[in-house]
Parts: sequence; C-alpha cells; structure tokens
Amino acid sequence: MSKRNQKILLYVAILAILIIIIAVFGVMYLARSGSSPGMAYVMNIGNGTISIVNTGSKSIAGTITGFRYPVGVAFAPSGSYAYVLNENGTIAIVNTSSKSITGTITVLPFSDSIAISPSGTYAYVTNAGKDTITIVNTSSKSISGVINGFSVPQAVAFSPSGSYAYVTNAGNNTVSIINTTSGSIIGTIYGILGVGAIAVSPSGAYAYVINNYNHTIAILNTSSRSITGKISGFNGTQLLDGIAFSPSGDYVYVMPTGGDSISIVSTKLNLVVGTIYGFNYPEEVSFSPQTT
Repeated sequence: MSKRNQKILLYVAILAILIIIIAVFGVMYLARSGSSPGMAYVMNIGNGTISIVNTGSKSIAGTITGFRYPVGVAFAPSGSYAYVLNENGTIAIVNTSSKSITGTITVLPFSDSIAISPSGTYAYVTNAGKDTITIVNTSSKSISGVINGFSVPQAVAFSPSGSYAYVTNAGNNTVSIINTTSGSIIGTIYGILGVGAIAVSPSGAYAYVINNYNHTIAILNTSSRSITGKISGFNGTQLLDGIAFSPSGDYVYVMPTGGDSISIVSTKLNLVVGTIYGFNYPEEVSFSPQTT
C-alpha cells in the first residue's frame, strides 16, 4: 500500500472516531440537559399503585396507593389534581399536594384511557367495548356526553389548544381526529399497524403513536396528517403501552408491557437515551404541569 493510501486510511479512521465521540457526547448531553426537572406519575397495574418519578434524578420519589388496576392518568392544568382511571369504571381524583384520593367519578367499566382538556373543564375517557368516548364534566364530576363512531378506541390525547383530540382505533388501525367544539370526527389518519397509546407534543406539531406491529413509535405531522418518521430501539419481545411527552417536549417516556422499567426517548435524536427501573408492570404515564 502506498504512503498516500495509508494517509487516506488514517484520516478516514480519525474522522470515524471523531464522529463516534461527538455522537456519544451528544446523547449524554441531551440526556442530562433540558428543562427543569419535572414529576411524572406512572401507573403500576401489578400492585395498584402510582409511582411518583423525579425526572431530573430519574428516581422514584414516592408512591400513592388505593387504586383498582389503574390504567390511565391525566393532570388538571394547574397540576393540583390528577385523575386516575381504574379498570373497574371509576376515576379516582388525587390531590397532588397531600397525595391522597379526595373523590371518585363513575364511568363505564373496562375503560381504557383518559385525557383532560387544556382548559381543565372536561375529560375524555375511551371505551373500547362500546366504541365510544365518554365526556366527563370535571366540575360536576358527572358524565355530560358521549361521542360515537370509533373502532375499539385505545387512547386519546388533546391538542395544546384543546380544539382537537386524537383517538387511536385498534379495530381498524387508524387515528380519528375530533373537533371538540362540535364533538364530531372530522378526519382520519391511516398507515399505522397495531396502534396503541398516543401523545401530542407541547407545540402541537406532532403526535407520537405507538405501533405494536413492529415495536416502534410512529411520528405524525398534525398539519399534514401524515407519518413523517419512526423511532425504534425498543425490546422486540415486548409490546409498548403508555407514552407521554415531558413538558418541554425534549423527551417522551414509553412503557414496555409487563416489565419493571420505562424508556426515555430524546425527541431531538429520536433515540432511546435512558431507562428508569423500579416499577411493577407500568401501564401509563403522565407529567405534572408543575416542575417541582
């Protein structure tokens, strides 16, 4: 080999090493940087509890008990209350300061997920067995309406403005778009197999949808209503359950089914950058609007 070729190979090797170093430190930086540490509530269906997670230290900071197979959770905009959906058809209202259950709302049994509107005035609860969404008035703590037209609805998430809600349908692998003013379905997004949980970014520009057909997350552009990317790197032997954006939108937290951990995904890199352990069959996750 000529000296010229040796130099070229040396330069290529050095360049490759530099690229690897930059990538590694980039992941480390993104995993440690971002907005102020927040608190997340994680549903443990294995023991009927909620784990309170300090996302800054990536550790469990507390536990709330007293639930019956909790399958969903959503916060009031103030962060003062959390609404925990139990599979027996009740919503437990949790005072986040005292960490105690202060009230109960009755909905349909075997409901699947819950989302609170950005105004905090109502909640949407998906009913897979009825192909409906129940609308709950959070002030009167009563059912105020029903939306029909779904196909085994699995999960629901509001746009930041509250004008729209997105519902995943396991029956036909679609995402329905709801106009929350009229309470009607105004659009449908196709192209995701094995749809599961859904989360809308704080900016409203994207929705992340779990795709359990190939153990990935599909990235939806909410303006074009089209799939623009995907995130892989999850355990191919486990289905994925819950998903939620951090308040800054820099990360999403994802629940692998039947395990003891949650995965942290960087939305800048579209890569899994961390893991938190210590749960008992985590099912769903939601971030408190409060950062402390």
